Amino acid sequence: MIKELERTQDVVTVALSANIPKPELKDLAESIKERMLRVPGIPLVSIEGFSKRQFQIQLAQNKLRLYGISLQSVATIVAQQNLDLPTGEILTAKRDYQIRFNDERRSPKELQDLVIIKGEHGNEVRLGDIATIIDTFEKAEDKATYNNMPTAFLKIRKNSKDDSLRILEQVKNFIQQEKQGLPEQVSFNLTQDFTSIVEDRIALLISNAWQGLLLVFGVMWLFFGTRYAFWVVMGLPVSFLASAFILAQWGISINMLSMVALLLALGILMDDAIVISESIGKHISLGKTPVQAAIDGTMAVKTGSPYFCESSFWASMPKFAAKA
Repeated sequence: MIKELERTQDVVTVALSANIPKPELKDLAESIKERMLRVPGIPLVSIEGFSKRQFQIQLAQNKLRLYGISLQSVATIVAQQNLDLPTGEILTAKRDYQIRFNDERRSPKELQDLVIIKGEHGNEVRLGDIATIIDTFEKAEDKATYNNMPTAFLKIRKNSKDDSLRILEQVKNFIQQEKQGLPEQVSFNLTQDFTSIVEDRIALLISNAWQGLLLVFGVMWLFFGTRYAFWVVMGLPVSFLASAFILAQWGISINMLSMVALLLALGILMDDAIVISESIGKHISLGKTPVQAAIDGTMAVKTGSPYFCESSFWASMPKFAAKA
């Protein structure tokens, strides 16, 4: 399966801790990663906390003399039967695909089964018969711990269209299911939870919306009456519902950028609503009809509206920088 990926963002990191050898911990992390990727709501998973894995082949000199083979010949056979090579291309109108031949030995067991000598009568000498294969890592000093235990980090990322909060919920459900089938010595911990920032932005958005509604309604009711206050305040939920519909149609999820945009729009909307309603009220006091007052009042402030937006944008930048 070929999938085109977009710009990715970190969501959360799962710390998988167990007091077991590092190769076994890496195998366990790979197994959990494969099961995690089968969950529909978890798009991207990578493993961190290990250096490059390697297999050390220790040959016994007496076995080499017994079978009459040299160290170099064994190295050549291992290299020839451990291949990852391009074999061709498929050209289409939209994309080009590269075809590869992969016959890499990815475990000590696979290396042990590698045939070194093959006799005339079908008898074979395998690598495991003449060598000891050690599963280790390139740099022993590169290791990760969590609560003083060996740890593998499963980093979950998302594409720009994915929902961080839904992914976090799927990860938590997956961990609960995995705990039931794993030994007690294996523990899961959530670290680097970037969804907390999204939750803070949602809380800030809701808080600012309620405060804006109450303050604008109070001020408009005090100076212009209930009718003005009602129609100005109604502009906020109507505008947000329209924004939610358009964002869904364009495939834009609730993320950091869209939340900042909504927070900026909240202030701009309230400012413009107050200024325009005050202008309309002034024209009504001059004896104009409501329709004509609405037209003339809006046209009277149309030149200044772009500057209201720009001033709100720059005034909000220090606040967002402090929250980030």
